[in-house]
Amino acid sequence: MDGMDAGLSPRAVFNSNRICTVWHRPDSGLGRRPVVAVLFVETSVAQVALPPRADRSVHDLAGVLSNQAVDTMERLHGALFAQTGVAIVVVTMPSLEGEPAADFALRIAEAWQPGRAGEDRGVVVVIALEEREL
Repeated sequence: MDGMDAGLSPRAVFNSNRICTVWHRPDSGLGRRPVVAVLFVETSVAQVALPPRADRSVHDLAGVLSNQAVDTMERLHGALFAQTGVAIVVVTMPSLEGEPAADFALRIAEAWQPGRAGEDRGVVVVIALEEREL
């Protein structure tokens, strides 16, 4: 029996790699509570392996930044962190193999946890050359 046979109405909610279908029965006004069933379906989105975390803020895996640019960013990021506690991580990638840049950046943020422990003051910037995403 699917949701339609039970008089339930579907509502779909999407994010970048999950589809959630919620079946619900609107309240009839007679004091009955709505019935809710949730079905999660994982879609197959390629995930690029995370680069290893290193003791620096600029990770030029695409090889597009000059040594001078990397040194300048490292110095500026260090000064910003010392003054404000905001940590910036920049990662350039040749390709994310179809993974959205926002999802990749979130995975880096969760794995590396830039910034001071207990504070939510980290920024992750991902530049994907092949996908032309930032």
